[in-house]
Amino acid sequence: MSVEPNMGTILPQQSVDSLRNEYQLMQLTYHRNLNQHRQARWWRYFNILKRNVSKLLQLFDKLQSMPKKASTIHNKILEICTYLLSRRIFTKVYFELNTILALGQFIALGFALIAMLARVRTLVLEINGVDSIHQANVEAQAIGETHGNLDEIGEEIEPETKVKNDVKEEKMKVKNEAPKSEPNNEHSENKDLRREVPNERKRTKESKSGKPKKKKKAKSAIDDIFGF
Repeated sequence: MSVEPNMGTILPQQSVDSLRNEYQLMQLTYHRNLNQHRQARWWRYFNILKRNVSKLLQLFDKLQSMPKKASTIHNKILEICTYLLSRRIFTKVYFELNTILALGQFIALGFALIAMLARVRTLVLEINGVDSIHQANVEAQAIGETHGNLDEIGEEIEPETKVKNDVKEEKMKVKNEAPKSEPNNEHSENKDLRREVPNERKRTKESKSGKPKKKKKAKSAIDDIFGF
């Protein structure tokens, strides 16, 4: 006979109060550091965690006011916890908060946020049904890692595009190496032609500039008279 879930079976009231206290600390930290750190990468992940904790507390409040819908509310709580665990939100937040400690500028803030994260994760894992979800995610990650290692075994096959690029490079090498001796001859012939062209131009210029001398006319008697 299945037991109908209630506030005590899903999460003890003391744990709910502890989660509420952690959320209040997160809320205070959020408002005090919003203007200074909202552009930081770690702030985005911290905000995701804060929003999901807020959703969990709202569902626990509904559970107290509407005990008849305990099973539906419990499923919604498990959905949020599944999201936090399957998307590895806790792990991502932890790594991002470590960047605060690495920079060394806000060490007190970094340690405070990591302590909040650790307490919230512990309380979330205490929720009824979350432990099995956590174990399933751990096993799935382990299987994924082993499959990833097995995929690396064997001979690496080069992609078709790489083979085509190698063939093109070989063809280009053959084209560049084959006519190596000929360009030198052509270059020398071009030099000779360039030398000959100015000479020809010089000759033509000289031939044009050299005008034929006019023949002097024989002086007549009249020229002698006028002094020509």
